[in-house]
Amino acid sequence: MKMKKEKLKTGILLILICSAITLAANVWFGSGIWPQGYDYFVTLPSRAFFSQFFGQGQPYISPMENLAKPQKLVVTNGEKRAVYYNSDTFFSSFYDLINAFFKEVLINEGAVFMSTEVGEEEWYDVLRNDELLDTRSLYFSYTTAFSPSLFAKVCGVEGTWLEKHVSAMQEMILAPIGDTGTDVLLYVRDHTDGKIKKFYINYSGKSDLYARITGMEENANYSYAFELNLHDSVVGIGGGVEQKVVMDPLILISPRSSQNGVITGENPIGSAADTEALLSVFNYRERGVNRFTGTDGTMHFVENYGSINLYPDGLVEYYAVDEKKGVNILPAEGGSASLYDALNGAVSFAARVWSSLVPDQPFDALVSSDLVENESGDYTFTLDYYYEGTPITISARDMSHAAEIHVKDGRIVEYRHLLRRFRETGKTVESVPMISAMDNMYARFAAEEDQIRITNLFLSYVEDTKPGEKHPVWCASIMGREDLVIDAPDI
Repeated sequence: MKMKKEKLKTGILLILICSAITLAANVWFGSGIWPQGYDYFVTLPSRAFFSQFFGQGQPYISPMENLAKPQKLVVTNGEKRAVYYNSDTFFSSFYDLINAFFKEVLINEGAVFMSTEVGEEEWYDVLRNDELLDTRSLYFSYTTAFSPSLFAKVCGVEGTWLEKHVSAMQEMILAPIGDTGTDVLLYVRDHTDGKIKKFYINYSGKSDLYARITGMEENANYSYAFELNLHDSVVGIGGGVEQKVVMDPLILISPRSSQNGVITGENPIGSAADTEALLSVFNYRERGVNRFTGTDGTMHFVENYGSINLYPDGLVEYYAVDEKKGVNILPAEGGSASLYDALNGAVSFAARVWSSLVPDQPFDALVSSDLVENESGDYTFTLDYYYEGTPITISARDMSHAAEIHVKDGRIVEYRHLLRRFRETGKTVESVPMISAMDNMYARFAAEEDQIRITNLFLSYVEDTKPGEKHPVWCASIMGREDLVIDAPDI
């Protein structure tokens, strides 16, 4: 009899526990406390954190993993040349060679048996596709300039002898010497002062590097601007012709047009669930902050130490009122952050913002700000979107980058991010040839009093938050000007 009573008590207790759990779920997740139409149990599996348990979503790839990848590679094999961007099929094989070289050499100062400083002409001679010179080289450039210590770290090693020779690096050349032995030339242009350092290096993998370059048969019909004499202000016989517009010597010129995909861009925030998920990344709970909506539809969330503005077009802004109370992005509280720690934390945070809204797509963005260490621990990082290797230029409000992140002492004190999801339409369009874009640039600046120097000319999608299809247009960076010049009459 006593045993039956104990079983009855246990049964009643289990029923009471189940009832409590059910009631709690109804209170917390029911329609009475959450916005209308919000179903937490439906939304839960779609969030990035829970997707690993529910099996939804795709693995996320951090932009930090792309830092060590050059933006472009130019392979010159005598009179033959190939140009590869990081979305091209053959890019990986050459990138693997570069990565293997730096992993071995950056920490092995004994491999360097001579170093010197050289002038621009030698730099150009190594890059020429002149069959008389019979040069073989691999030129590569990055979207941003690195301090040597940070470059070493993203290549997977700690510290490097390059710190003794250059302060910042963005452009480099690898050139194997001859078809035998282990001698390789490494040229590094110092991004700070423009000086070119040349290193003679003993490298065990030289034969693989030489074989890959000499085995390249493609002739991409690209020429550097300096090979076409477009970089000099005075040209012609006797120097009698003065060019009003000049180009950076290493801009690659091609007379061909190309086929490119047509895409659309949209704001990924489409529901109250999205808003709640976004706020949670900043450790905000929508019900625990003061909230009001402006006449333009902008939602403002204000708490004691900061505020978030969420605009209808997808721009999210965060400001810390007290810098010491900003969003911590370091593993531990307190102390100043190194450049690497601050960058890694900032990029990871932007990735969490992205995956809270678009968990099924990788965060296709690259760091575009220069990465040079300072003692203050005060850094501003910028990120830019790209789509299948083509950069996306932001031209909306006063934003010129996809994300701008201000970090101070390991905390985000200001964060601006234009959130856009890009989709392919299945359509393609033929781009205007680069030569035509150059002609348009020359005509545009013909009336300028001062000489115009084009530092970069590239195809890019332009995101202005306007609805409709987007196809790549030519964009030019002009020395001394912050805004890009866009060669599109409808923009």
